[in-house]
Amino acid sequence: MKKATLFLADDHQIMIDGLRQLLQEMDNIEVIGIAHDGLETEQQALILKPDLILMDLDMPRQNGYVTAKALHKTLPNTKIVILSMHADQAMVKQLMHLGIAGYLLKNTDKEELQLAIQQVLKGKSYFQAELLNQVVNGRQLQQEVQPMQKLALLSDREQEVLKGIAHGKTSAEIADDLYLSVRTVETHRKNIHHKLHIKNMAGLIRFAIKSGLVQ
Repeated sequence: MKKATLFLADDHQIMIDGLRQLLQEMDNIEVIGIAHDGLETEQQALILKPDLILMDLDMPRQNGYVTAKALHKTLPNTKIVILSMHADQAMVKQLMHLGIAGYLLKNTDKEELQLAIQQVLKGKSYFQAELLNQVVNGRQLQQEVQPMQKLALLSDREQEVLKGIAHGKTSAEIADDLYLSVRTVETHRKNIHHKLHIKNMAGLIRFAIKSGLVQ
C-alpha cells in the first residue's frame, strides 16, 4: 500500500524529533521533509508536493498564516494541519475560511493527533473540540485584524527593516545590515508605519513581538 507523504514544519528541533517518532508508529505515513521556518516550508513543499503539511504558526522568516495562505494557492491538493500553542478564535476562523484541513493545540495527546491526520488524509477536516467550541459558541472576536495577518501586508524587505527596528537599531545600522542606503531604509520605515497604521516605535516593537517576527 502506498504511504501518504507528510511534511513537518516547526522552528523547535525537539518538536520535530517528537513528531517524527510519533509518526513512525503510523504504518501509512512517510515523513519526506522538514523545515524550521515558514519560507523554507513554502520552498520545500513546492518541490516535494506532500500529501499533508503539519506546521506551527509561530515560525521565523515567514509565519504560518502567510505560509498556509501561499501554499493553499500553489498546492491546492496538499492538506494543511496547524499544530500550535495558540487557541485564538479569530485566527482559527481565518484559517478555516482559508481552507486548512485541521487545527490542533500542542497540548493534544498523540492518539488525537494520529486520528486527526488519518481523518484529514481521508478527505475530512479535523479541528480540536476546544477550538470548535470557541468558534461555535461565538465568543467575543478580537476586533482588530490579527498581527500575523497584518504582517502579510509587509514585503520581505519591510519585515527585515521592522525586525531591525524591534531590536532597537538605528536606520544607519539597519542599512549596514541589509546593504541598503539610509534613505531606502527610511522609505521602508514610512511604508511600515503607513501599512500597519502604527505611529510610534513602541507600537512597532509591540507589533513585531505579537506577530512572532521577533522573540
